Parts: sequence; structure tokens; C-alpha cells
Amino acid sequence: MNNPIEVGRRIRTCREERGVTQDELGKALGLNKSTIQRYEAGKITRIKLPVLESIAEELNINPEYLALKCDNPTIYEVSDENLYASTDVMYELDGDSERIYEFQKAVDADRAAEQAVKERTEKLLKLFNQLNDLGKERVLEWVEELTEIEKYTDKRGEV
Repeated sequence: MNNPIEVGRRIRTCREERGVTQDELGKALGLNKSTIQRYEAGKITRIKLPVLESIAEELNINPEYLALKCDNPTIYEVSDENLYASTDVMYELDGDSERIYEFQKAVDADRAAEQAVKERTEKLLKLFNQLNDLGKERVLEWVEELTEIEKYTDKRGEV
């Protein structure tokens, strides 16, 4: 973790994506807003690991992402069901490292896509909830209009 500017950018991006203010994050962590500002600006060059872990926990992201150990902020949850499914697939792949690598890439891509949809949905809902009733009605009208224009629709999502 030798790039405080990148660490700060990641903190700021994740915080903003979740609709959390610097003040709110600081209060949740027992820190001043100015400390969060300095983290995000890269002015504090050595953020202690427990602090990074607390920030990650508060923002519900992978602490390794903030520590620049990986490029994906997603926290992976391993359930028994996923574990057994992965074990079955690994058995079928019979140690073929290239196929295992391709399988893992596909799983990671699927998780990243799910996370992206989740984040967009959360952002959309947060913004929608900031509107009054008139604004909400207008948004619904616009969305209905957009779904009638082919270039704005995703045929995979039809119900």
C-alpha cells in the first residue's frame, strides 16, 4: 500500500457510490470529517490496517481492495451450496488447470456483473427516493417511454 492517492480515490469512490458523506463515514468510525478528507486526498501516507479494515467494513467492501491487494471491491460470500457446487465442478475438470482458470474467470466475471447491477440498482433507488411524488411519477413516465425505444432496451431482460 504505497500509493496513498489511489487508496484515497478508492475510499472516495466507494463512499460516494454508497451515498455516504465524509461526515457520516467519519462519525461511524469515530473520526473527524477532516481525517476522511485527508485520507481521500492522499495526504495521510500510511493509513493503519485496522483503520482500512474499519472503512471497508463500514462501506461493505473488500479490505484488500483498499489495501491495493486486489482490483475488485466485492466481498465474496462462500455458502455451503457454492462450496459444493465448486467442488463438483473442480472434480469434473479433473485438475485441468487451464479449464479451472477459465471457469474461475467466468465465475469472477459473473460475480462482478451481479455486483455492478446491485450497485446501479441501489444508486437508482437512492436517487428515486429523494424525489417527491411528482418527480417519481415523471421518472416512471420517462422509463416507460425509454422502454419503447429499441436502442435503450435490453432484449435479455424481457419478462
